[in-house]
Amino acid sequence: MKLRDTGVIVQCFLISDREIDRVTKKVVGDPNPNVFIRLDGGDEFTLLGHLLEEGVDLSKIQLGKTRVQAVWTPKEERLGRIRDIKYFRIIE
Repeated sequence: MKLRDTGVIVQCFLISDREIDRVTKKVVGDPNPNVFIRLDGGDEFTLLGHLLEEGVDLSKIQLGKTRVQAVWTPKEERLGRIRDIKYFRIIE
């Protein structure tokens, strides 16, 4: 089975727990949208959990319909790991 770097969002959630800087006691980072994606070329059990691009209006995502594509790190920086994908962006 050959999977593509595109797919459909089947679940979406916002991680609101963020790190607190131990020195300044300030919250670090922004809430991060996460999604489960059914990758093209896979079956209904082929899901990938990953980050969604920041700034997306989560209320406009239609589960099972909103399409996404991976945004990759540059080829020379890839290590063959899940972090080779920076995040997924909405397409179409």
